[in-house]
Amino acid sequence: MKALWLASWYPSKNDLLTGDFFQRYAQAASLHINVHVLHIKRDDAIEKTMDRSTREEKKLLETIVLYKPALHFIKGVSSIVSAFTWFRLMKREINQFVLQNGKPNIIHVKAAWKCGLIALWCKKKYGIPYMVSEHYTGYFEEAKGLVPTFNFVQHYFLRKIFTGADKVLPVSDYLGKALQKKYGIGYTVLDNVINTSIFKPSSHKTENPVFTLLHVSLLNRQKNPDVLFEACKILVENKFNFQLRLVAPEELAKRYLDRTPEIKPFVILLPETKQEDLAKIMQQADVLLFPSLFESFGLVAYEAIACGTPVILSKLEVFEKQLAGKNFVSFFEKNSAEDLATAIANRCNKGLDYQQDEMHRFVSNSFSEAAIAARFVELYKNY
Repeated sequence: MKALWLASWYPSKNDLLTGDFFQRYAQAASLHINVHVLHIKRDDAIEKTMDRSTREEKKLLETIVLYKPALHFIKGVSSIVSAFTWFRLMKREINQFVLQNGKPNIIHVKAAWKCGLIALWCKKKYGIPYMVSEHYTGYFEEAKGLVPTFNFVQHYFLRKIFTGADKVLPVSDYLGKALQKKYGIGYTVLDNVINTSIFKPSSHKTENPVFTLLHVSLLNRQKNPDVLFEACKILVENKFNFQLRLVAPEELAKRYLDRTPEIKPFVILLPETKQEDLAKIMQQADVLLFPSLFESFGLVAYEAIACGTPVILSKLEVFEKQLAGKNFVSFFEKNSAEDLATAIANRCNKGLDYQQDEMHRFVSNSFSEAAIAARFVELYKNY
């Protein structure tokens, strides 16, 4: 069984975090299946015009091609040149793959735009069927104006991509319904992968001197930072003793803190970091705050739960369907800073005696590498 993965997002040497969840998918699938990942990306930081690298690990082979288009320093013109360069390199790599390895049994697209266009070309030229995994929040109606969305031309091609796929695999039922509404397609949910060997309870957690909150995000508008910082301001005004550990881009975080200077003494800024270090930060927090306006899955929340750390979440369908009724989860009205502040105080008053092993087991049973690997075997069995 050979699967060729076309990754619209994937880690590369100058960008280690973008698409890291797709890499975890690949690592899970390759427990049982031969997976070749192809990711081609514009990167003006490379020294030459192209940088091609490969990495092999058991049944997983990654090919990462970074390119710097001609006239890269001229806006507008470079975008057009870059698009043609990307398509040319994609076709060349795939033709070479087929020549050396024969046709793959299946092509798996990771994020429809824009690798789905190449999957359509492969289906027409080589007759190779393809699947599409989708995570992007830009398909939601509520995302307009908050994250980049698609224009009329892109929607035209996205419809062709999704309707031409053998399977469409959204990361949640909530995202699946959005795709179904837009493009009239069926879908099968394929959950995210969580590395439960890293995200797990600490065997030596120490009690924090003050109630310790944690927030992890890029602080973009989707993550609702205004409500987060306003809730902290309310806590300060109510003389609630807490500390907020904030893993976020430093410059943007400082801009928000300058707007609410009264909470600065209660906030510790931490740099964005690798999963291993993030897990340690989560293990030591008393509660994770996740006040998003919308999510396709909400990976950070599940990582915290796997660490045995309770979470406070916006009342979103994508969360309530999976997590309603769990004693380690609290919900609040997504646009209410007052409700978030109340939820934080209530969580503190409930105490911190949670069944951390049970929390970890809940995540592991559904979202671990082994659990998702079994899903890939099931999805690919007829190819």
